[in-house]
Formats: sequence, structure tokens, C-alpha cells
Amino acid sequence: MHVVVEGNFAYNCPATQIGNIQDTHAGINVADWTWRNNIFAYVGWAMSVSARDMKFFNNVFYHCGENTSAVILFRNVAGATPANNGKLVNNLFVACGDKPNVSSTGWYSVDPGVSGFSADYNLVIGTGAGTTKATFRTGNLEAHGMSGVDPRFVNPALMNFRLLPGSPALGSGLNLSALFTTDFTGGRRVGPWSRGAY
Repeated sequence: MHVVVEGNFAYNCPATQIGNIQDTHAGINVADWTWRNNIFAYVGWAMSVSARDMKFFNNVFYHCGENTSAVILFRNVAGATPANNGKLVNNLFVACGDKPNVSSTGWYSVDPGVSGFSADYNLVIGTGAGTTKATFRTGNLEAHGMSGVDPRFVNPALMNFRLLPGSPALGSGLNLSALFTTDFTGGRRVGPWSRGAY
């Protein structure tokens, strides 16, 4: 419990899964993990979560999860703890999922029966006809989410995921300073919070 996964950079891992977190015990042994300020670029397999209180703050997911329609799966499956009370805030999902050109996929998914889930201030963009995600802001989620908006990275081809001046992700995130105060580099976040790892 109370695990923090922070400041990691995973690049060009087509046969690798972002993660597979499962609590399969009668008691709660795996719970309350936080992923923050991480960058995942071209990581082929999605994150699957079957444990409670899993949180994702200020991460970048770039061309990830090409094995499924979503990048992070909050699961409710037999033999494992439901992924109740999951939370996602200030993350960037760019051209993710197995069909980034489809308007209904490419970010996270929540199985029926999972309770207490919340998500807001995330940004998602796909490609082609799926650039804007038609169903992103549904189910009382993403009141402040952005869909089909380019976060304007400095140079993603060279894996530079800093935000350019004028990026819509700059200063438009939720202030999470009560939980943490740094970015991917370890530098202090000051002023209005941005979405993403920087």
C-alpha cells in the first residue's frame, strides 16, 4: 500500500505492458498506488488494474496501448478485487489505443461494477477521423477534460514532451499541490498547474 511510481520514462517498448496490477487475495494486500509524472511513449500494451485506490496524476501516454482500445483498464473480473475508487487527473493521452482514428476509444475504460471512479482535467487526442473523441466527456467525467486538442509538445519525435508556449495544457490543470509539488524533472510546480509531466 501507499506506493508511488514517479519520474519514469518508458520508450519504444512494443512488447511491454505499462502494468498489470492485481489484488487476488481475500484481504486487501494491493491498494493505494499512485503513478505521477511518468512518460510512456510507444509502450505497446495497456495498464490493467484490478485493485482499489489506483491514481494517475500528470502522466503522458503517447502512442501507447496498441493492444486494446484503452490505455488504462479499470477492471472488475472474477478472482480479483474490483478497481474501485480509481482516479485520473491532469494526464495526456495522445494517439493511443489500437484504433487512434476511432472517436470512441484511446484513453481509459471502466468495467461495469467498478465504483467510486473519477476523472477530470485529462486531455485526449487521436488521429484522422478520431482526432476528437466524441464520448470522452460522458458519465459525469471530464467536466474540464479536453478532447481533440493538440497539447503541443516541443519535439515528440525526439521524445521531448515539454509543452510549447501557448499549449492548451499549460496552466489549465487541477492544482494537486496538496498531494505533490514537483514535475518529471523534480522541479517545483509553481503558479497554475499544467497537464502532463512537465
